[in-house]
This record gives sequence, structure tokens and C-alpha cells, in this order.
Amino acid sequence: MSGSNIPDPSLDPQPHPRPDPRPDPGATRHRHIIVYPDYRTANPYQRLLYRGIDPLFLPELTNDWQQSLHRASEPFVFHLHWEDAIYRMQPDPGAAHIQAQRFVDAISRFKDRGGQLLWTIHNQRPHDGRYIEVYEALSRALEPMVELFLTHHPTASAFVEQTYGVPPSKIAVVPHGNFADEYSPLCSGRSQRRHDAGYRAEDRLLLLFGRLDSYKGARELLQAVATIDDPRLHLLIAGKQVDNLSTALAALPEPIRERIAVRDGFVPNDQVAELFDLADVVATPYRAILTSGTAMLALSMRRPVLAPDLPGIKEWITDGKDGLLYPSDRDEGLGEALRRFLNLEASQLEWMQDQARTSALRHQWASVSNLLNGIYAGCALRQKPPRLASSIGWHTLD
Repeated sequence: MSGSNIPDPSLDPQPHPRPDPRPDPGATRHRHIIVYPDYRTANPYQRLLYRGIDPLFLPELTNDWQQSLHRASEPFVFHLHWEDAIYRMQPDPGAAHIQAQRFVDAISRFKDRGGQLLWTIHNQRPHDGRYIEVYEALSRALEPMVELFLTHHPTASAFVEQTYGVPPSKIAVVPHGNFADEYSPLCSGRSQRRHDAGYRAEDRLLLLFGRLDSYKGARELLQAVATIDDPRLHLLIAGKQVDNLSTALAALPEPIRERIAVRDGFVPNDQVAELFDLADVVATPYRAILTSGTAMLALSMRRPVLAPDLPGIKEWITDGKDGLLYPSDRDEGLGEALRRFLNLEASQLEWMQDQARTSALRHQWASVSNLLNGIYAGCALRQKPPRLASSIGWHTLD
């Protein structure tokens, strides 16, 4: 029609279809997951855990939970790992309590918007014991808001069930994978490397490794080593001493101190293999433990573990096979285990080292990722619309 502004579609080589306002049922809908805290710098656990996560899920590992919760465009899951990171850097108990309450309020608002809280229980309680009353109050406030507790093995699940009074249906086991891909045992030339480090062929070297809080039992290990008059027994202590050992070391007799080497401070990744290569066995003489990343690292590095027979340890370590376990309720148990270590034939020690590596390789991250993906998928299916009214105030620290 003459003078019309309506275009003739037959004359348009690329007609523009009217957009369909309905969502594409085949479009991928990514799910945002907040992971707190981000400890990847000091511990490869989280990097390995999330390496196999399904592309559908978008984990954001953060050390700023406030900012992450604020900018989360579509609340889905907040995955809490080490809960003491929320408050432990505060200058005093009062400030720690305030910060913990802020977190509880923020999670309550997050749940109002349809979010879900997952909590991986790594420890029975924070290792350094800092602001323990705040930790206990925070745990009580968070428990009713948790959709699912995650643990690394059945013993830890039993601990959660008993401690928090939750049914087994609210707990899922997501095992701890090995560190075989992160660290590799050194190859040939070990005898020369040991010689260069000052150790004789007949020496037996025990390694105490990692962040040395008081729960790690370093002082008890020093006392047990001091009771053994055998020049073959050597101890290498490597890691950041949160519980300073200088006084305990200085109190030892000179012949004992001469057989103890100390590398104080954080151990860089490129030095880990060297330390485990020098050692024959790794000591984890914990006073209490739920899950030991150091024990899994030792197995991954082909090193048996000398440890107390605590339930969390026995989930991974078999006495006489990939470790030397001693009764945790006997004062002389650690010393007896050290003597067993010294009395091992060289062929038996080598066999145990092979068994340690075999044990580690049974803990594959691919299986762990499949389980975690399934848990996140379940959260997606259970996702609820935002609440009409806020529940702030329902969950407060007492």
C-alpha cells in the first residue's frame, strides 16, 4: 500500500522473527555455589575436590562470605567447610561473637531467598581452641539451618549424629581423596639423597609434618623419642609451629636433640616430595582427630603412618599393613610403636610402603566428585522459592 511504513517481508532478505518470551527448555541453567573459606593456598584439598565438579554448577571459593552472599544473583548453595574461619581472626571474644552472629543472620537471609546450607565437618572442633565458646554457640545456631552435613567417613557421620542430634538422613559421606596427582614420590637416587642429608643407610627417619597445633601431639612424640636410646632413630619436624616447640626441644638431652632436625615454617609445595622421600614413616600422634589430611598425604607419598588407634585413623589405616597403630589410651603406646618401627626388617618396611601407596590409590577424586555432584543436584531439585517473611531472629547465638 502506497505510503505505508509497514515493510514488505518478501523484500527483506533476512526477516526478523518476533522473539519468543517463553524460556528455552533446552537452555543450560547454571547453579551458583558459594564455598567458604578458600584454603587452596595452604591445602590442595579444595582444589582437588572441585576439580571434577559438573559444569552445571559454578563454585565460587571465597574468603569474604559477606560480599559473596551480597552479590549472589541466584541463591542456591552455601557450602561451609572450616567454620572457625568465620570468627577466629577477631581480636577478642566479644568481636568474635558479633561476627559469628552476623554470619548466622546472613545465612538466615540467604535461606529466606531460597538458598541452602551444606556443612562439611572436617574436625571434632577447631584445632587451636580459639574462642571455643563462640564456636559452640555458632554450631548450635547453624545446626537447624543445615540441609545436609557432609563427612569423610562413617565414623565422622556417627560423630555428627551424636553431637548435633540429627538423623542419618541429614548426613552424607563424601570421602577424602588422595594427593597422588598433587604430589609424586621421587624416583631413583633416594640413598644418595638420604646420604647428602646426613642420614646413614641403617637410620630410621620419622617425619612429623604440617601445621603443628597442640592437638598434633608433637610434645608427646618428643617425650617418647627421648625414652629410646637407639642412635638409628631420627626425627624430622617440618611445618609451621603454632604450638612452639623450642622449649620442649631445649629440654631434651643433647644426644636426643642431635637426632632431631627442625624445619620451622610453611613448607612450599615443591619441597613436600623431598621431605617424604627422606622419611621412612610419617608420625601423626594426634591427641584427638576426626579426619587427617596428613595421613592421606603420607599414604599418597608411599609412607606408612604411625598413629594412635583413634576411630578416624582406623577408617584409613590398618595396623601392620600401611601403618603402625598404638593404643590411644596407653601412655607407653607411642614409645612401643616407635620400637616396633625400629624393629621392622628392611623388606617389611618396603612392603608397608608399597601397601601405603596402594591404600591411597583406592581413594579417587573422580568418585568423590560424582557424589558431590549428586548432592548438589539434589539441592537443585529441592530448591524452594523465597520466603514471604524473613526468619531473622529465629537463629541467634546464646
